Amino acid sequence: PKNIRNIKSFLRYINFYKQFIKNYSWIAYSLTNLTKKNVMTHPTCRSRKQITGK
Repeated sequence: PKNIRNIKSFLRYINFYKQFIKNYSWIAYSLTNLTKKNVMTHPTCRSRKQITGK
């Protein structure tokens, strides 16, 4: 996801599959924090790793 709108869209999408996603709550929490105001625009390495799985 490259902007807040994409992050929110992605969160809605993965919410449907949350029962199959390991550590879903932590991933959703991390991504939700990125949508808040006054947050760094670049995700941390840890967040990026969770998004890409690498």
